[in-house]
Amino acid sequence: MAEAAAASRNLSKLVADIATGEKRAVEFKGLEATLTAKQAEFATLSENATTTEARLKQLTEQTKALEAKLPTLTTSEEKLTKLTAEISVAEARVKELVQRRNEAEKSETEQKTKRSAELQALDQQLDA
Repeated sequence: MAEAAAASRNLSKLVADIATGEKRAVEFKGLEATLTAKQAEFATLSENATTTEARLKQLTEQTKALEAKLPTLTTSEEKLTKLTAEISVAEARVKELVQRRNEAEKSETEQKTKRSAELQALDQQLDA
């Protein structure tokens, strides 16, 4: 009789452990979905940063070409001011995109760390 009660307790514990494991698996799937979304966001931000950096390089080259022509242009100061403003806007945008990319990388790293810790906890629970 005592063996049956012990077996019943062990079975109840195993059922509870399985339920906990299933709950953790659902949580893990949610974390994976969040991570996938963050990775997609990071890819978009990275692509935007690359495009903006290329545009900044192009604007810088245009500025250099205009600076070479400055002595002969009567409105050179106005043109330079306009290009400088465009470069400032582009640089600000690059800075913003780089910051977003860094935040996305940080978030991705945190998600991976969190997911790893949860998986380890699940493994420990399942091993117990």
